[in-house]
Amino acid sequence: MAPSSTHSSSKEKNATSVASNTFKWDNVTFTTKSRGKQVTLLNGISASVRGGQMLAVLGPSGSGKTTLLDCLAGRKSVTSGQLSFNGTSSFSMHAISSYVEQEDALLGVLTVEETLTFTTKLAFPTGVSAAEIQERVKDTMEGLGLSHVASNIIGTPIQRGISGGQKRRVTIGNALVTLPKILLLDEPTSGLDSNTAYEVLLKIRSLAQTHNIAVICTIHSPNWETFSLFEKALLLARGRTMYLGPTKEVAPYFAALGHPCPTHTNPADHALRLISTDFQQDSSRVTPDGTVNDDLRTAEAGQVAVQRSQLDDFAEAYSRHEEQQASHATDAHTSDGVLVNHAARPKGKASSWMSALFNHTVILTHRNFVNYRRNLLAYGIRCGMYLGMGIMIAAVFQKLPSIDSRINDRLSVHFYGVA
Repeated sequence: MAPSSTHSSSKEKNATSVASNTFKWDNVTFTTKSRGKQVTLLNGISASVRGGQMLAVLGPSGSGKTTLLDCLAGRKSVTSGQLSFNGTSSFSMHAISSYVEQEDALLGVLTVEETLTFTTKLAFPTGVSAAEIQERVKDTMEGLGLSHVASNIIGTPIQRGISGGQKRRVTIGNALVTLPKILLLDEPTSGLDSNTAYEVLLKIRSLAQTHNIAVICTIHSPNWETFSLFEKALLLARGRTMYLGPTKEVAPYFAALGHPCPTHTNPADHALRLISTDFQQDSSRVTPDGTVNDDLRTAEAGQVAVQRSQLDDFAEAYSRHEEQQASHATDAHTSDGVLVNHAARPKGKASSWMSALFNHTVILTHRNFVNYRRNLLAYGIRCGMYLGMGIMIAAVFQKLPSIDSRINDRLSVHFYGVA
């Protein structure tokens, strides 16, 4: 009986550990001023995501996707609403999360391994051994499928480097070396083909399930295979929630509202078409002199009004759906896949902020020297340009007499030299 009891207790403890890693936000609202008027960019957005889960945030341009990520990451202060992690609002978002922006910001002359190593050194506390850093870098590269290009440079306009998809994975790797509890990604598949986008998100999902990371990802028009990698979807339009729930229930949900998904159509694309209010002016509706007919303009305004009314209907339908869901089962089931406990960040020596600042300065100085040394052509051209300018200024002004009447000429020399 004892072994069975111990095994049962161990399972319960692990399940509790997995289930407790929950990031939740309630009624998040964000307003800002535009041309003297208050504009609501987010209106009462609520959702939650557990460790090992991936939440897709979709919506047309201007729906508030990036604004929501910025609010969750603490880059923007919410007007109202509450964020909580494991049931408490007293937590440091900076300490437990990483944010992957839409654009890659990488030094092209560094190799993949060097890039991740410098990031790991900056992220880890002072005193962590080189072996621990290398082990974390190696694990990250293996998890993202970058081991075979570890010694390849990122790439510059002059030197060919790794592919676009691999660059995105390196950027994501920079965020994952610390194994954050929450990973925020702003359109990580932007600019990638469908196959590469699928591979990138598949690697993220694998790492999220392995290390119990809650992933919140904005994504633009994914294909069905990519969309299926997410457990949950949050659809936004004009800052309001149109749908929140399992990705596989998107099509049935809108079908129940009278908008069935056509055969052979991606449910994600179908949902985005329904909630999009963008009205693109058709070239056939423009008169030869480049103006739009008044009747067509009126029809255009009417269509936009109908679309906005439809958004209101979707928002109200979701509110009713949310109330029905809250009346019975809560979000207590565990996600698919085997999850392991979150790996803790290695502990180094307890150090003051001064020693940490010094350590970061040394690391960044080293990285800059490596960057300069491998960019000799670019910096050589710049030094040559400065030398040429110095010779030119000296040739023009070297025989300038030291008299009061030429003081303006001397001021011109100083101004030109500083500029």
